Amino acid sequence: MASLIDETGRRRIINIRVAGFEISEDHTTYQIEVQIDSVKWQVRRRFKEFHYLHETEIQGITGSLTEYLFEKGDLWLERGYPFEFSILQLYAINQRMRLPAPTCELGSSFKSDFGHLLDFISQLETVKLTGSNRRYDRSNLVPNSLHYDLSPFKRLLRLQLVQVNPDRLVGAEHLRARLLTLSVRASVHSIRQLLLPEWPPHRQLGPDAPVYSACTSADFSDNELSEIDAGVKLMPRLKRLRLKGNSIARLDNLDELEHLAELDLSKNSITKLDSVHLLVGNLKELELANNRLTGLEGLSRLYGLVTLGLQANLISDLSEVAHLANLPLLARLILADNPLTQLADYRVRALQLFDSRASELVLDDEHATAKELDTIAVLQAIRRSRELSLSSSAAVAASSCSPPAVLPPAALQPPFRCQGVLLACPQHPLPPLSQGCHAKVDISIEKQ
Repeated sequence: MASLIDETGRRRIINIRVAGFEISEDHTTYQIEVQIDSVKWQVRRRFKEFHYLHETEIQGITGSLTEYLFEKGDLWLERGYPFEFSILQLYAINQRMRLPAPTCELGSSFKSDFGHLLDFISQLETVKLTGSNRRYDRSNLVPNSLHYDLSPFKRLLRLQLVQVNPDRLVGAEHLRARLLTLSVRASVHSIRQLLLPEWPPHRQLGPDAPVYSACTSADFSDNELSEIDAGVKLMPRLKRLRLKGNSIARLDNLDELEHLAELDLSKNSITKLDSVHLLVGNLKELELANNRLTGLEGLSRLYGLVTLGLQANLISDLSEVAHLANLPLLARLILADNPLTQLADYRVRALQLFDSRASELVLDDEHATAKELDTIAVLQAIRRSRELSLSSSAAVAASSCSPPAVLPPAALQPPFRCQGVLLACPQHPLPPLSQGCHAKVDISIEKQ
């Protein structure tokens, strides 16, 4: 509504609005209501430039969705496909729910009843929500500046968020008891920022912190995380956690995730791992590709590990791989694109470290070839032969040297007469024998 002053100096009230629209196969017709003071009238126009106005107006957005879902909604629900909403669409739905207006205007088509849309979103189990930090079309509206409320999704089990603003999120508390999987891309600086928006950042998490008690899988890949913050503890039943493509330098706050079996930390900034088993001792799969690791000793006690991805790190010494040789369940190991793969006979030398399990291990996505296994068998035979030879030499050396004979006290009373052998006593010491040699002598002693 606006006002202007005409040529007579009189103030005139002017109001123009789109009262409705009709969609046909190839065009949209708009019903435009014009009012000047108490006089109003309506016109119908097929102006192309009105399309933009229609798409950004709340009832226009929800009306388009309503008519589409009247036709296709049941199919989406039946097949269980994720349904994608934009932030602008969800905002329009939230605002439409607040309007003091019936779900269907008098005389409107049944398929334009807003109730169809409400029924659809209340049954959805999988939702993808996409935001944007750019202005919408030719307007000054930035979608990520709008608040969006997730509470209308009464049965939501799986949620994907892409480039959203977590500070505008409302209704997260309604998801905590039932959400099973959560995926968040290009949206957050911390995990807690999304999971617990109603708590101030300085408040410490304690037993009273609300948790996502049903969530077993979380994906925070390609965000701007510099650490694994305490917010991850709000998902205590996690089995799978993906943190790929962030700037994480160390492992923290994972010790309370006792169900965690799969962890992806590839494409981060990790340089060292210390006693990882104390944090994630039940891991079965661990991805650490594209980090800056040089040593592997910190992984040596992950005894349940089955798959380990270490490609594209800085590992140059084969002795580091020896730390993995005692992991009894390790079946797949990826070391490609590390400096050590440039060593001569890298595969044979790496597989040899696993001894009898060399034939079972999949190294760099390849089983050992027959030729590699033959070479390993020969090297193992040579090694065992060398070990046996060293063991035999040690036994011979031990048998040829023994401690000096110990005589009974009664015999150690001078003077002594031995058959050709002079024995020492404390009062009459003998010159020492050669160092390290004590000859065994069979003698008889006769006391005089």
